Amino acid sequence: MTMTKLLTSLRRGRASTLALTLVTAWATGGLVACSDAPTAVLSAPPAPTTAAAVVMRPAPAADFNLGGATLLSRQMVGDTTVTQFVVSPWSPLSLYDIGNQSKILFPLGATSICDPASSGYGVGLWDSPCTPLSRSITVTAKSWLNPVTGAVNTDFSPELRFLPGQPIGVTLFLHDNSPSLSDRIDYCSDGTCVNDASVDGVLVTNRDGSGFVYRVIKHFSGYNVVVN
Repeated sequence: MTMTKLLTSLRRGRASTLALTLVTAWATGGLVACSDAPTAVLSAPPAPTTAAAVVMRPAPAADFNLGGATLLSRQMVGDTTVTQFVVSPWSPLSLYDIGNQSKILFPLGATSICDPASSGYGVGLWDSPCTPLSRSITVTAKSWLNPVTGAVNTDFSPELRFLPGQPIGVTLFLHDNSPSLSDRIDYCSDGTCVNDASVDGVLVTNRDGSGFVYRVIKHFSGYNVVVN
């Protein structure tokens, strides 16, 4: 079944069928997760060494022009939209509006996330096997506009990484008023950004004319649209 057909099923109220399909997909190969990488010197991560990581794909942006799940809170702090939401286990296609017309998707809810109590975190671990989270978790997302380019910048907490090698990865959708072929989403930490897709093709930025640029993310940190 294609992702578009799965989404059609969800919109028609057949959520149980969708959940079963995604659970089956998870059992035969998992979902991606993200995590913050507070390193002194930011560099692109090493290329993935597992074959499973190469087949992971982002969810298609055109199928996710939806409002998103219920949020815990939202407030403006200066020019930054601060959004909190709770991700629950085994919740298929959990989509959250993080502000500035941008969104994040957890294909199996919190079960898309590596359990932070045992998974470890840091460069070299993004594609390592892990135990999926079996409890709910609260996430804080910050988003703001670059005053020069108008592009969206984001930051997330807490530090998390996502299940590697899944058919659909945790997907970040950032709004881009007029996406061009050269625009991309870079990974940022401590004010420094890198094009991590240069060493990991799973992380390449996608564009489909729907008003988003989007890509898989493997860990929670900062991400921003680079407009060229």
